[in-house]
Amino acid sequence: MLPNEETVVAARPDPYVGKVIDKYKLVERLGAGGMGLVYRAEQARMDRCVAIKLLPFTLVNDEVNVKRIEREAKAMGNLRHPNIATIFDFGFSEEYQPYLVMELIAGQSLGKLIHHQRSIEPQRVVRIMAQAADAMDYAHRHNIIHRDLKPDNIMLDNEHTEDFVKILDFGIAKSVDEAVNLSQSLTRPGTVVGSPLYMSPEQCVGQKLDTTSDIYSLGVIMYEILTGTVPSKGATIYETICRKTTEPPPPFPEQFAEFRELEALTLSCLATLKTDRPESMAEVRDRLRAMSSTTLDMPSSITISTSAVSGAGCGGTACRDLVSGRPADHRRDDGSDRASKAG
Repeated sequence: MLPNEETVVAARPDPYVGKVIDKYKLVERLGAGGMGLVYRAEQARMDRCVAIKLLPFTLVNDEVNVKRIEREAKAMGNLRHPNIATIFDFGFSEEYQPYLVMELIAGQSLGKLIHHQRSIEPQRVVRIMAQAADAMDYAHRHNIIHRDLKPDNIMLDNEHTEDFVKILDFGIAKSVDEAVNLSQSLTRPGTVVGSPLYMSPEQCVGQKLDTTSDIYSLGVIMYEILTGTVPSKGATIYETICRKTTEPPPPFPEQFAEFRELEALTLSCLATLKTDRPESMAEVRDRLRAMSSTTLDMPSSITISTSAVSGAGCGGTACRDLVSGRPADHRRDDGSDRASKAG
């Protein structure tokens, strides 16, 4: 981007603001990302504000994709949980651009909280994560996996209750019985694959996904909110993926050694082999709730670290396993699993 390009682009009027799509008038752009543009909109005759996500045209470039997105929108719309943002409507504009109409949430994302707040109470971390796990357990019991769970997709709605969690963006959610191939996704226009920093090892190499992939992503979020950095982060996307699939999850930095219960749960979620992770989001939720009902052996607040956790690079046989689509089986020197399920 040229030095002044950002200013010039920001100064241009948004062509969508003021536009009416069906019964929704777009008022203000709220955000933009790989899955499209999000606007605050007014719903005619209902005196209600909603959020509209305008999805890429490429998602409906053939009949198969049209049927797929209609099926996924219906599945998302059927989710009814207090900690999942409600989908009200789905349709196509006059230009045949697909859109989703969602609950408008007042609050900040967990991503912004992690970025801006220097200290977080351990009980607050547990409270937020327990709600997220409960919502994801509900989705999993309805055969929906998220595939893009990350801090920016977890909103904290403080309008009525402090830190009331709302999970967003099931827009790339997929039925549990459907496989996802990352190698095809990286080269196929209009296919969204998730956020590499939060993706599970099996998602990184294009294996068929199940609910344990979301458990891994939740583990990454817990690791980040507790230590201030994501585990297995490399200098490039390829190195990050390589570390996820060839190295065990790193333990908490030494200064966070007192977070034993949360560390044990977090590292079990981050196990490279999905069979070593908790069996369900319900198990994760219940362990978090058990912590919230007891006095945690922790300081009164967590000071977020800005230093990255260092890790060894990857190469040789490990990276060949990555290319072949096979996550490495990590063992300790004594032959035991490096990342086993916490008791």
